[in-house]
Amino acid sequence: MKTTTSVLKDNRRLLSSFLSNSDSPTASWSDMAQSLLTTEASISSETGRLAVPLLCLDSQIPAQKLGQLYEAVFQPATRLVSDEIMSVEGFNELIERWRYKGLQRAPKLCKGVSYPSQLRTTPKKVMVSDNIWMLDLFTRGVAYTRQMGDKDAYVVADTTIYEGWNQLSEEDYGQLMADLSSLNAGPDLISRYLDLLTKSEYRHIRQNIAIRGGYIRAICEVLGLPAPIQIEKLMKTEAYGRYLSMLLDKESGEALFSKNENPASYLVRDFSPFVFAEELTLRKLAGVDGSIGPLREELSIGVNVSRWHTLVGTKPTPIIWYTRPNKLPDLNFNDSRDRIAVTLSDPKNDVLLNFVVENLARINALESKAYTNNDLPQIVDRLFDVMNKIENVSHDARVSNSFEGY
Repeated sequence: MKTTTSVLKDNRRLLSSFLSNSDSPTASWSDMAQSLLTTEASISSETGRLAVPLLCLDSQIPAQKLGQLYEAVFQPATRLVSDEIMSVEGFNELIERWRYKGLQRAPKLCKGVSYPSQLRTTPKKVMVSDNIWMLDLFTRGVAYTRQMGDKDAYVVADTTIYEGWNQLSEEDYGQLMADLSSLNAGPDLISRYLDLLTKSEYRHIRQNIAIRGGYIRAICEVLGLPAPIQIEKLMKTEAYGRYLSMLLDKESGEALFSKNENPASYLVRDFSPFVFAEELTLRKLAGVDGSIGPLREELSIGVNVSRWHTLVGTKPTPIIWYTRPNKLPDLNFNDSRDRIAVTLSDPKNDVLLNFVVENLARINALESKAYTNNDLPQIVDRLFDVMNKIENVSHDARVSNSFEGY
């Protein structure tokens, strides 16, 4: 697995675009590196402990509180494979949001969970069981809430509904964009979109939303996180419609939801305007102070969302990125102990064992340390126990969300 610095350099153009909010960024790598915080760079080589950079000490928050937040965000205690990354500006914005709350409640973080990536190459397929590797979206939240002493400080948003945007026919997309009222464009577009997804040809999307929604709810329940937010319900709020209308008042729907010209991308059309409206609505209605997500997946859409904030004069929500292995083998919640053991012992999956340990350590299912294949039976047992609990709960938690007829 690459070092964090290498990963950041691989993504420096997008990073520079995000940090400078420009389509033609000019910042050098050395200048950019100084504006980023990472777990890797923050751990002292002498003590092995996390050292809060001086750039973040210009604050009215007591040093002890500042250190608590820094450790909760960058999670050095369980770091084996992954790294947390945040801009200095974003971290200081998170500090200010905490100070505004009077330090009584921790800054509230949110992670959106999208449509199963394994289904994007077989769009009509209906899933049977979900992929376990989305666990790291939740285990980070468990560690964060424990460190901050606030069980409600991390919330998951079920955003699987957005996938329909990738699978709409050209005819249906044209109906969505036709004659949008300038005064009520946001709510009109949302209503048309949700209505379209009730058509028979999109039944597989509704089924997958229900099944993945069950797993998201199950993981939150088993790991002790708050119940997830269903974005299709958020989309129907006055706030979400108003924020989307703000964009549609500035640009046409065709310009905002443009077609993706990159053939390698899984996104057929840009749905970042939805993410923009979601972000502001979560801040207003759910008290969200920051977001979190994997660097590779979140950065490109984050650049577009930042552009929409500039367009309407709002500020982006501070975001924490994290790294994870580029390729992860297929492993589902309904798989057996034997399948887990074979997968974790495969020499091709050289970082996988520590990636699993890292996630189990965040939920206190294992001690955080480097393990070897000699420890495999213990790791397999702990992972299977978590997977099995989630699989069992998920069947009761599967819901049709806002759609009838699942």
